[in-house]
Amino acid sequence: MEINTSTPCRNIVPLIIVAIFAAYILLSGGNNNVNPIMENNNRMTESELTNIAHRGARSIAPENTLIAARKAYEAGANMWETDVQFTKDRHLVLIHDETLVRTTDVESVYPNRNSYAVRDFTLDQIKKLDAGSWFLDSDPFDRIDQGKVTQSEIDEMEEAKVPTLREGLKLTRRLDWKVNLEIKPVGSSAGLIVKNVVGLVEEMNMEDNVVISSFDHSLVKTAAELNPEISTALLVEEPEPDILESMRETGAETLNVAGSALEEARAIENLRELKAAGDKYTVNVYTVNEQDALKRLVRYPLVDGVFTDFPGRLTSILES
Repeated sequence: MEINTSTPCRNIVPLIIVAIFAAYILLSGGNNNVNPIMENNNRMTESELTNIAHRGARSIAPENTLIAARKAYEAGANMWETDVQFTKDRHLVLIHDETLVRTTDVESVYPNRNSYAVRDFTLDQIKKLDAGSWFLDSDPFDRIDQGKVTQSEIDEMEEAKVPTLREGLKLTRRLDWKVNLEIKPVGSSAGLIVKNVVGLVEEMNMEDNVVISSFDHSLVKTAAELNPEISTALLVEEPEPDILESMRETGAETLNVAGSALEEARAIENLRELKAAGDKYTVNVYTVNEQDALKRLVRYPLVDGVFTDFPGRLTSILES
């Protein structure tokens, strides 16, 4: 007797497609926030992921202050990330924005200035500023409102100052920790900033504790040439097809890439090519805060580290 299988096959195929789609939704968590294209193999152990505190634990403390750095260390971060700029008198300070307006009380202390750019203030002037009260007033991540910050911590934040790079490095060394220093491409002075940063790192014998990164890849190359013992990283929003060549030309061994790039098949292919070129290349993703997104990334094989404003949240996931 001849068995007719055509009809059952037509019925089964749609069911298989539905099952595959349902499985994908389950694995991805149904969240489009940094939803990486799934790889065939997971990371062997979640503990391999590097927990990088973005501007310190800035969800519970004023960003780029020593308080935020200490809170990140206490939260279990493997390193913290901060931004380096010049003052008017060529001191290196840790602050993200080009101006002092958002994260200090500069407009109250120095009213009616034509410029509030960091580069237009001396270190002594900047040290007179309050770099913590803005955080208490704005509560940017609603952590104070949620009771995640104690009264004693609030009192400490009222005394926060903009730290110098030397102060940040001293804290990092005392904690036997690591720091990623991002150099902003701020015109003609950026190259001198790199030279001064490298010089200070060498003076303090902290080559093993520091990573230097920038969106300006010429600055990364300069840092690598000045001292190959200091790790360097390229910052990009999305890895281009020639990213491997860029890594080789600049001497960088780490690529810091936006989390949104993991949603693009082309970017994923470029990352695969980079990782296939050798174990020395690592990939970190910035800046991821949502719990579900962090859970997906901790076992994503192309990712070696994650920048987050919530290092404690990532530590809990890694230890669960």
